Amino acid sequence: MKILILLLLFISQSAYASKVSDLFKQKNYKEIAKYYDNSNTFNKLTPKDMILVSYSLRALGRHRDNAKLIVIMIKKNYAKEHSQIFGKIKKKVTLDSADYPKELLLLYWNIYNEYSYIIKSYKKLDPNLKRDEKNFQNFRTILSELEYQEGKVEKTNEAVVTHVQYLNDKEYKFSSSLQVQYMSWQYSADMIKISAGEKSGLIVTNQGLCVGGDIGYASGFYHYALEGCFLMGSGGVTSFGNPEISYKQNLIAYGAKLGPSVYKIVSISKSRIGISLPVLFTTQKMTQPDDPDYVVEQNPLVNIVPTLSARWQFDKWYMKTEFGQYFGKKEVLWALGIGRQF
Repeated sequence: MKILILLLLFISQSAYASKVSDLFKQKNYKEIAKYYDNSNTFNKLTPKDMILVSYSLRALGRHRDNAKLIVIMIKKNYAKEHSQIFGKIKKKVTLDSADYPKELLLLYWNIYNEYSYIIKSYKKLDPNLKRDEKNFQNFRTILSELEYQEGKVEKTNEAVVTHVQYLNDKEYKFSSSLQVQYMSWQYSADMIKISAGEKSGLIVTNQGLCVGGDIGYASGFYHYALEGCFLMGSGGVTSFGNPEISYKQNLIAYGAKLGPSVYKIVSISKSRIGISLPVLFTTQKMTQPDDPDYVVEQNPLVNIVPTLSARWQFDKWYMKTEFGQYFGKKEVLWALGIGRQF
């Protein structure tokens, strides 16, 4: 009776194997994959059938399932050799690929590639990514120690490392810094001769320090920030070109500069170039001339100043340059500063 049962089981498995082979010849990978999905049919697979199922899963892009299948194949058919290889790697004993079956080496190579596909399928950082990276690197170590497909192994590793770096680079993280700038900016007013209705321009060129920083979010490609600083400085005005009146004054300036910025990361050091749209507010009040026929008419103390900015990064420290022109006016602003990122 036992012999009959064994015979029937053999005939059943042989017929079963024939079905897998026939489906494989037809390239019916979806139907073959069902043998993996069904635990009852999976347990009846022969080692040869498992190879066909593995190929089918890879053809269907089911790389994680195929990786699990290959692990099963290794444990089922090469458990002793696999344990020996791990033991020698831990003890830092030199391995010789000639001592191990070529089929096992090929399984290592296949699972290494499956994990490379798995990792490259990630569109963003994920908690599972670290686990997949660890498995990938474990099989890279095995292949490297066995000196199997060394050039291809490293090429695959470079592609995976590049992809993981890309995922990290495109992730936005909170960013902040403190900075101090030496700033030069202009402020304009008009000298009006009332009796003649004549008008001549006055320009105050100020210099001072602007102390502040920025907060925002940055990736490896872009940086969006809100920048601001408190301004302290002074400037002078003289009525040159007007022989009828002498007007000269030194003005203390206090104020603030605040606005959004967008930067493009342009180097490995994370140096960046961008544009800003700050609002500049200063408190400068000019006195009126002694001659009652003249009056000073000041322009608004609040101005929008579109600027071009460059930030040259040196690890956490950076140098910053900035140049801008008042919106709708001729006055300009420039600044040179130093800051530290946190």
